[in-house]
Amino acid sequence: MSSLTKIVSLSREQLHAMVWHEPMTKVAARFGITDVALRKKCVRHSVPVPGRGFWQQRDAGRSPAPIALPRNAGTGSIEFCLQGDADAILSSHEAALSKGPLTSVAVRTRADHSAEAQQRMEAKAHQLEAVEREEREARTRAAEERKAVERLEADALAWERAQRLRAYIAAVASGPETEGPARDRAAWIDWATRQADAIDPLC
Repeated sequence: MSSLTKIVSLSREQLHAMVWHEPMTKVAARFGITDVALRKKCVRHSVPVPGRGFWQQRDAGRSPAPIALPRNAGTGSIEFCLQGDADAILSSHEAALSKGPLTSVAVRTRADHSAEAQQRMEAKAHQLEAVEREEREARTRAAEERKAVERLEADALAWERAQRLRAYIAAVASGPETEGPARDRAAWIDWATRQADAIDPLC
């Protein structure tokens, strides 16, 4: 027997069976809440509840038909926080139902919920890390792309300079002879051509 606070998760079908098996006040009392709070939970999860006069008709020997549980109205569990002896409370619910024990009732301690919360936080942290990693990689690719474009523009300018130098060298080579030995002119053309080749990124 545990006296710790526990969380009880019920299906819509289980809660529907409970509120139609005995008055809301009795079901709510087992969960330690008011019948108003229990009714709000039922409405929130699309679980129909008995109307006024239902239990009076039942006590008078009549058999009013329960309202069927709507389908496709959500399948999430309905949680109740139990204070005190949770096992005894669950046993009282089981005894109240003619269908037998609630075999699918799940009891979880606050430690279980803390572990789930921790797992969700870790999952979010991993997602955040993945997003940040993708952003860093995108920034790196963008920086590399900018450098490549800058290098391309610089190579194009260098190529244009080399072309202008070659055009000038060709003009000098085809121009009239100047004073001085011819070998000096040939040496200059050779030197100038090497300078143009050094500038040209294609060489």
